[in-house]
Amino acid sequence: MQKILEAIPGAFRPFVAFCPMFLLGLGCSHAESEALKFSPGTAQTSSAGVVSLPAQSQKFVEVAAIGGDAAPALVQAPGRVAFRDGAVARVGAPVHGRVIAINVHVGDPVHKGQHLMTLSSPDAATMNADLQRAEVGARAAAAEAQRQRDMMSKGVGIQSDLVAAQAHSDEARAELVRARTSLAFLGQEHGGIIEIRAPIAGNVLSLRATVGGTAQPDGDPLLELGDPNALWMVTEVFERELPLVRVGARAAAQVASMADPVHLQVLNVGAAVDPATRRAPVYLAFDELEPALRSGMYARIAIEAKFEGGVAVPATAVLIKEGGRTFVYVAQPDGTFRSREVTIGHPVDGRVAVFTGLRPGERIVVKGALLLDTAAEQLL
Repeated sequence: MQKILEAIPGAFRPFVAFCPMFLLGLGCSHAESEALKFSPGTAQTSSAGVVSLPAQSQKFVEVAAIGGDAAPALVQAPGRVAFRDGAVARVGAPVHGRVIAINVHVGDPVHKGQHLMTLSSPDAATMNADLQRAEVGARAAAAEAQRQRDMMSKGVGIQSDLVAAQAHSDEARAELVRARTSLAFLGQEHGGIIEIRAPIAGNVLSLRATVGGTAQPDGDPLLELGDPNALWMVTEVFERELPLVRVGARAAAQVASMADPVHLQVLNVGAAVDPATRRAPVYLAFDELEPALRSGMYARIAIEAKFEGGVAVPATAVLIKEGGRTFVYVAQPDGTFRSREVTIGHPVDGRVAVFTGLRPGERIVVKGALLLDTAAEQLL
């Protein structure tokens, strides 16, 4: 300290002497500057791709042998609770009309065939009148054809009249079938009054109709029904992770509104990959349907899977470079290293499944790999 005070001009010595923090700072700065002078030795790469490290850098690199068992992998992806195929029915108006009564509310449970609402429709009244006319016309045409056959049997009929009468009867019968089919399409109909009934059992998910409002066959659905007992979980898995996902695989989903995870099983894997996202849908069935689950809930899904022949390595062993390609450095018997391209999944809990590029028992760099390749990035 005496030497430091002597190096300071006399006018400032009293001030500095009472500032021990200043003197301490001088000492720290000196130590820091000495520490900054240290840096690991630079790796050397030969023309054959062999990488060697100076002796002073060896202690910053950790090498480990990878396991020999098939690598357990967890495929993680966001998912959502959704209705199964056929579990949702959007009920619309079969013809133009006006809503005159609504018998349900949003959230109400309904059974199949239950009367939901009533429409008044001039089109339905017209169709009813058409059916009545078709029935009368069919009876009259059938009677005329029978009369012509009777006259022919007595020898007083004309063949051309019989042919014409029979053709007219066939046309009238066809018109009757058409009118009946059109009216049957309306469901329960009584002189222009149409009863809208539930096509499936479930709950009323939404109700867009109002009493007095108009209904159109090509417009929005009047209401929507969904079966709360027909739910599954849907997620989308990256293309490169699809080999990990097998039908029957166990899975767990963490739903934000539930304290405990929900257990599932892979039911089906989509046959096509979306060209935009490079993902394929995966459908999972619940082991037990929890009453708290609702369609539209989001969850984080983890699917248990194994890739035959794969291995698991620490995520710190994998480097990314050259447009997203992934590499690891394999240790050689002579103390050098070689880079090798690998195919990997997504990292989970600090480990990542390697699908191709490594064999069980090989020794790789698990820490300090960036010292071997300064052009790489470690983003896992």
